[in-house]
Amino acid sequence: MAALTESINILCINSSYRIDGSKSNLLTEEVIKHYQTKNKTSVKYRNLASESKLNYLNEEWITANLAKEKTEEQKNLMRYSDELISEIKNTDVIVFGCPMYNFTISSSLKCYIDLICRHGLTFNYGEKGPFGLLENKKAIICTTSNGVPHNCDYDFVSKYMIQVCNFIGIKDCKIIDGNELLKGEEDVIEKCKKIIKDL
Repeated sequence: MAALTESINILCINSSYRIDGSKSNLLTEEVIKHYQTKNKTSVKYRNLASESKLNYLNEEWITANLAKEKTEEQKNLMRYSDELISEIKNTDVIVFGCPMYNFTISSSLKCYIDLICRHGLTFNYGEKGPFGLLENKKAIICTTSNGVPHNCDYDFVSKYMIQVCNFIGIKDCKIIDGNELLKGEEDVIEKCKKIIKDL
């Protein structure tokens, strides 16, 4: 086996509500295994379904976020978001596990996205509009559904996740399409593994 040279930091964001048998988690693990065979890796996991601090945005949070001079209470309120953003800034590859729920991403993943998309930290505004601040990173987006075709008119997972990544500056995005996995089509796993090998 060849010596592992390049060292990379991987952040794995799993958003399935299933503890056992999650197909999207299976795909994110295949991606991580792939990188581990080629590189020295440091892997950080976030399983959003069990994140106790993950909550919907509210007026109090929005007010704190917009405040130029934050009170101690507002700083404390933003601390979890700050932690998530610091984590993603120090990451080379972000692996998203994105099962489809009612044609879109899970509510927990939407909460996560709301917490990391912050003006001045992950995006900014210029003369031509907003631009992302998280450059030189790669996003691997592992999608699964129970039969919704990838990139069809009612696939609101793939395009949305690419848009969010691009918005915060991550232009290098790769979709691992696990459609049909939830119906037990095991040949889809082999198809996905072939895509993963080319990452």
